[in-house]
This record gives sequence, C-alpha cells and structure tokens, in this order.
Amino acid sequence: MIYSIDWLQFSALIDVKAFDMIRVNGIFKIERLNFSTRHFKEIIEIHDTRQNKRAATITYKPHSDAFPKGLALVKVDNWLLYQNYLKTYLNEFISVFNIQFKNLSRVDICADFNTIAYRNLKPQNFIKSFLSGKYIKLRKSKGQVYFNNGEILDFQYLKFGSGRSRVCSYMYNKTKELDEVLNKPHIRENWRKHNLNGEVWRCEFRLQNFDFLLTDTETGEQINFNGNIAGLNSLDIINQVQPLFDALADHYLTFKVKGTDTNKSRLKSFYLFNNNKQFLFNRIYNDNLEAGRSEKIFIKKLYELNNELRGTNYDFSIQGEDILKKMIQATELEKWAINKGFIN
Repeated sequence: MIYSIDWLQFSALIDVKAFDMIRVNGIFKIERLNFSTRHFKEIIEIHDTRQNKRAATITYKPHSDAFPKGLALVKVDNWLLYQNYLKTYLNEFISVFNIQFKNLSRVDICADFNTIAYRNLKPQNFIKSFLSGKYIKLRKSKGQVYFNNGEILDFQYLKFGSGRSRVCSYMYNKTKELDEVLNKPHIRENWRKHNLNGEVWRCEFRLQNFDFLLTDTETGEQINFNGNIAGLNSLDIINQVQPLFDALADHYLTFKVKGTDTNKSRLKSFYLFNNNKQFLFNRIYNDNLEAGRSEKIFIKKLYELNNELRGTNYDFSIQGEDILKKMIQATELEKWAINKGFIN
C-alpha cells in the first residue's frame, strides 16, 4: 500500500497590504484572478517558475467582518503533495510569503492498493458482498455506491458519510478515474516508484474540523487536532500519514461478518487494511459538521441582548458584538447567522 495526502488546505494569517502589492517573490510568481469566492474577495495563484507549475492557491480578504481581516485559505496543488520534499517546500513557501500558519481546514488522507487485507479480496467483490448483507459496518452512517450496469454489476465506488460529516471515507477505482476523468501523471509515477501495478484502488478519508483526540500508543501522548494540544494540527501531519490513516481506518472502517447470532458484538470482526495501531481514537466528537440547536439558541440570545445594550450602554454593545462574531466564527455558523440577520 502507498500512503499519501491528496488534499491539503490550511487557514493562515497574512499581511493583506503586502499581498495586494506583490507580483514576484523569489522563485514564485503571483497571478491574480478576476473573480471572488463565496467567502473571500481576492484569489491569487502562486506559480513555481522553476517547475513551471502552480504551487498553491490563496484566497483572502473575507467578505464578512466576523473574520479577521488577514485571514486567508491556502490550498496546496495536488502535484506537490506527491513530492518527497513537500514539507521542506512548504516551510520555505511560508517563510518567503511571511505566512502565519493558523490551522488545518481540510486534509484528504489516502492509501492506494490492489486488494484489501481481509481474505485478499478485490475491492469490487468486497463492495458487492457488503451490499448483499454479508458484511455489517460498525458505526452508522449514510452512504453511496456507483456501479456500471452490464451483464453483471461492476461496482466502482463506495462512500460512507455525507457533506456534513467531519470525516468521509471513500473506496474507489483510482485507475479508472485517471483513465476516464482526469489523468495525473504524478500519481502514476508514484505508483511506479513503489511497484504498484495493475488495477489500483484508493481508500480516502476527507477530514474537516479536526475535533478528535488520538493517543500515540508509543509515547502515551494525547494528540488533539484542533490545536489546543501541540500535535498534528500543523504541517507535521505530512510525516504521519500512515499512522493517521491506520487510526481512521480502525475507527471508521471496522466490519463484522454477518451470522446467526443476534448479538452483534459476538460476530467476527475484520479490518480492510493491516494496521500498526500507533494512533488510537480515545475520544470522538459529534461527526456532524452542523452545530447543534443549543449553539444557535445561545447566539440568538446573545444577539438579542446586544440589541438591548445598544440603547443603554454603547461600550458594552461594542464588546457584545465582538463576542457575537467570535461565537459565530467558532461554531462555523456564519451562513446561518447571515440568513438570520445576526451579522452582515
């Protein structure tokens, strides 16, 4: 198996005035795009003049005042994620542009393989058996499956989780995707270097909002991805791809062989992949990205209180508005708050 990062995006703080003026910086050339995103006014592409390739895309200048003015999102280009000098390159990139890393916003961790560990099954046969009820997945979740309809059903894609999930997992035919959707020579080269031949499948985890806690079984250290404890909520994640993938697979992709025993705990368990168990989940937060009802009620009450303060104490109302914005930002309810008229 080959372990990789296939998507890396992080939030950062930048010097907005400097980014507005910069055109070339060392080996990097900046190209400005003439459109904006839903959340940011400015988009720039950073091109590596040595490689003659785009290295990253940065969006900055948030539309909403609820976010810091210097907040930016940095998305690293896919080809760069497959280079063995990725960590060194990004450290240089951050230094050259004087970027202050804040936290990871999305990371896709993946493993490429030919067969799964359990009974050396081909992935499409495992999917077929799972859909027929032969195997039971632990941890309830929504799912999707894609297949080709011919003389037989040819299963090509299985997904667990939804768009609101903090963690989504996918298993799909990567060779077929590269052949029919978008070829990526750097991925094929990575397979060649690791002698992975034939039809290659990929298992991928999409991580957002890193509210989970792991224990390093070698040191006993607890690693919190939301940054409160020094750990993997940094570019150090680049050096921990395999143990992180193993922890995710162990937690989210455990299956049982269906039998006659009504007690599910007594059914035979199996994992899709071999696992070194360096990192283990010992705490998991709500898997749904949408904040709960209590957070929305609290924000509404805070908004109403702030409106009352405007007529009685101006200083308190200014402080209350700042707290309101920070609460909305922390719970990621900006869209909901805008729709409700709590912020502009």
